[in-house]
Amino acid sequence: MPVTKLFIIGNTTVPSSWVALVLACALAYLAIRLRFGKRISSVLADSIFYFVLVWKLSVILTDFENVIKSPLSIIYFNGGEVGLYLGLLAGMVTIVIELKKNGLHTLDKQALFLGFITIQTIFQLTMAIMNEGTKLAESVTIIMFTLVAIIIWISIHKMENAVIQLALLFAAGHFFTSLFQPSSYIDSSFFSTILVTIFIIIFLGQNDKDKSEGRL
Repeated sequence: MPVTKLFIIGNTTVPSSWVALVLACALAYLAIRLRFGKRISSVLADSIFYFVLVWKLSVILTDFENVIKSPLSIIYFNGGEVGLYLGLLAGMVTIVIELKKNGLHTLDKQALFLGFITIQTIFQLTMAIMNEGTKLAESVTIIMFTLVAIIIWISIHKMENAVIQLALLFAAGHFFTSLFQPSSYIDSSFFSTILVTIFIIIFLGQNDKDKSEGRL
């Protein structure tokens, strides 16, 4: 859903996408904390933190000349699509480090997967509600993301190798929804889902033989 709504906070103009991202990350963290406990929600929080940090600071790479002229531009701008993908990479590296350092149980992997799909779902729903678009695009976005998210949350503990199958389901649902958007379906949001889906399949997809819950 393209950005059509801007918010004025003090002297700063904030696009609706920033508001949607903050809301999505906060609610997703809360959901994982309540369902899976402190330890794995802290891993999710660290991943979100490094994603946002790299996404914001990447403007130094993408617009170095203007940052040198006006260092405060780091606060107001980000690295665009390049920064988004670098931020995703930083978030994924954070999870891999935790995986190699302390290991992740099956439920930990499921929790991180649910964290991602919850962030993306709330982000998409918030963008559809706050921004102007066709009624068809708005309706399909709200219905599809809500339905798929509910199915995933209900089914994840009932299926063998559920993370892989449900990650593919989520990607397929996002692809279907993107076909109804006014912009090209190969946009940064959909491509982010594809990148994270690949990461999830490679690093989080297999269940452990020891199905310890890893919950505090």
